[in-house]
Amino acid sequence: MHVLSGGVPYLYNIYEALTTLSEYSGVGSFFKGYEKLELDENASIQSGIVDGNIVYSDSVMRTTNILFGRFDRINEEDSSFIMLVPENRVWDKVYNEAQSYFNYGSVNQADSLQRLYAHQALIRDLVYNRKYGCAHMEDSVYSIAYSKYDEERSHVYYNPLASGGIFSSDFVRDTMACSNGAIYNLYEWPFKPEDIYFYPVKTEAEYESMMTDYEDCTYASRSSVADSISDGYLVISPRTNSSNWTMEFQIPYVLSGTYDVCAVVLPRTVYNASDRNFRPCKFKASISYETVDGVEQTYDFEDEVQNDPYRVDTVKIGTFTIPVCSYGQPDAKVHLTLECSISRMESGRYNREMYLDCLYFKPNREEK
Repeated sequence: MHVLSGGVPYLYNIYEALTTLSEYSGVGSFFKGYEKLELDENASIQSGIVDGNIVYSDSVMRTTNILFGRFDRINEEDSSFIMLVPENRVWDKVYNEAQSYFNYGSVNQADSLQRLYAHQALIRDLVYNRKYGCAHMEDSVYSIAYSKYDEERSHVYYNPLASGGIFSSDFVRDTMACSNGAIYNLYEWPFKPEDIYFYPVKTEAEYESMMTDYEDCTYASRSSVADSISDGYLVISPRTNSSNWTMEFQIPYVLSGTYDVCAVVLPRTVYNASDRNFRPCKFKASISYETVDGVEQTYDFEDEVQNDPYRVDTVKIGTFTIPVCSYGQPDAKVHLTLECSISRMESGRYNREMYLDCLYFKPNREEK
């Protein structure tokens, strides 16, 4: 038996603190919106059946939330978490910015989708499990969103305690002890959009499911094990020696933001090291997209482009601002069409056959 000299102050767990304390209401209101109070039938005591319904003499109610699974169950007491939680002033600013990247236009429940994915994008790098991601905090931490299989979205942060680090005094003002960890209060936001949600979007050209239309050409997928190439590439061959082919691809998962639109074109030596056909391919491109009002539009990029035939070349086609997000949606809102643009008189200077690795949309925040 332990005899206490006075009352023991109650410690909230992280979830309780978020959904109870006003200083965390920016983040907490999101979690609260998905909260449900449900009967735990196994823990409750039945006292009979009335009019076909079970009656309980002792009902046990439990709080459930579909978000627990997405954020590593920050309501439970058997783990120890660290959560970075911004002041409401900071939260309002970054949430408004995130919403601009998750504009779903005229789709059904667009506002709900925007709210869900904007919140999720901001919060998933705020939660850290001390057991798995914080064992060596002097060196690095990784959030609960970390996956070793995801090359573009690492969710790993180095030197988090040093100046400029996400847990440093540059961003964290103080901490609050919780029964299942601690809340670190952010008075400045430590992330840029491209750190946590505004990622590059890559469409692998060799996947036939990504092709939506083609004309005046044949195509074949080839595998490759080169370090500078993804799993494989697409060979686009003209139907005749003088055909200017077109190939259309869908670009899923883009956000409503500005991207540098690129094509990664390979040299012919990737297939045959002794090939000495070093003529570049010359092509132009157009992008089809949907406006916020649901109207389909097409934009033709002004310049023709060509690749460097001596190397793996990321060719910038142009810069474009996409108005409608398709993240988390079954259908892509954006399609990119490549069109070979070689005249008969240019046939000796250029090559109509293209080895296409992927289409690459690189975030460009300078345009915003």
